[in-house]
Formats: sequence, structure tokens, C-alpha cells
Amino acid sequence: MIEGVGARPLNLRMPQELPGMPNAGAAGAGGLGAPATSGAGSFAGSMEKFLGDVNDLQLKSAQALDGFARGETADMHRVVLAQQEASIALRLVSEMRDKLLQSYQEIMRMPV
Repeated sequence: MIEGVGARPLNLRMPQELPGMPNAGAAGAGGLGAPATSGAGSFAGSMEKFLGDVNDLQLKSAQALDGFARGETADMHRVVLAQQEASIALRLVSEMRDKLLQSYQEIMRMPV
């Protein structure tokens, strides 16, 4: 879980905490943990939920900024905090995408 700058933590999970992925505590003699019994749909579902959470943060940030611009709230601290949380979450998604692409390209370069 990522700790937010404000009083509440961001509810985003890092990729190594996703269900269906081996964790360090379950490592056997081969160095890799046994995969969870759940199917491939669990990873897709986890990613969908994760991206939905990031989208929610983006929407809340836009709503906070709109409310501030309309004069509905005078708390600039909360507006900036919401924007920073959304920015950090979006950067995390961008880094995850880059790593996935890099991994795919590396696999494609492997000789068969």
C-alpha cells in the first residue's frame, strides 16, 4: 500500500502484492514461489481494479480543482494534495507500463 501525504493512505497495491504472483515468502528451492491457484483472470481483475482506483483519484483531483475554481471550497491544501496523489498514481501506472513493455521486448529478443 502506498502511504498518502495526507491523513489517509492511498489504496493502491504494488505489483508484487497482486494475487496470483509469487511472493518472496513462498520461495522454494528453485528460487520461485508456487503460483497461486487462481487463474489468469485474477491478474486481469487486479489490474482493472488498480487502474480504476487510479482513475478515481484523477476524477477526485479534477473535482477538487473545479470546486476550488467555483469558490465552493477555500482549502487549497486539499486541492493540491488531491492533485499530487493523482499525479503519483499516474506516474506509477506509467512506470508499470514501461516495465511491462520492456519485459515483453526482452522476451521477444530471446532466441528460441
